[in-house]
Amino acid sequence: MTTSEILLQERANIGNGWTKCNQPFMGRIIRIGNQKNCNDDNLIVCYYIKNEIESIFKKYQINDYILNEIKTDFEFSYEVRLKEDIYQLFKENLNNNNFVNSFNNINIAV
Repeated sequence: MTTSEILLQERANIGNGWTKCNQPFMGRIIRIGNQKNCNDDNLIVCYYIKNEIESIFKKYQINDYILNEIKTDFEFSYEVRLKEDIYQLFKENLNNNNFVNSFNNINIAV
């Protein structure tokens, strides 16, 4: 599992999971990135996060999501919006390590 996958899984299993939303549909918001700190250090911009997120969702066969780039003077992140049923499926698959092996397209459950 990549660091981003571990982050997604751990947050999904804490309390109520990722932030609930009702716009543009009932579901969840997942946001991964960096914020500027109080020491006025430079904002860390990591464009590779987008590719990691897309790879993770592809790995777990999640295709129905909205991916937005958030870029302000204080934050650089990627926001994923998932419908609630898709989020629950993704969470279940993460927890069960149930994903598709892209080399031979076989479902793998570890």
